[in-house]
Amino acid sequence: MTLWLTDDGIPVQAEASDTRGDYRMLQSNIRRGVQDASLFEVPEGIKLAPVDAETLRGFFGG
Repeated sequence: MTLWLTDDGIPVQAEASDTRGDYRMLQSNIRRGVQDASLFEVPEGIKLAPVDAETLRGFFGG
């Protein structure tokens, strides 16, 4: 995977390729600013599940 970041660490572009195909992500119209805390609240009825590094590796294919 190749990942492009701004000077302050915001991912703006990513490209990857594996046996399942190619992937490309491109962010645009990025605006920095204070975010409303409610954007990060877990919606009612949703349960959080702990995730370890091994699970993440499997999810991302490696």
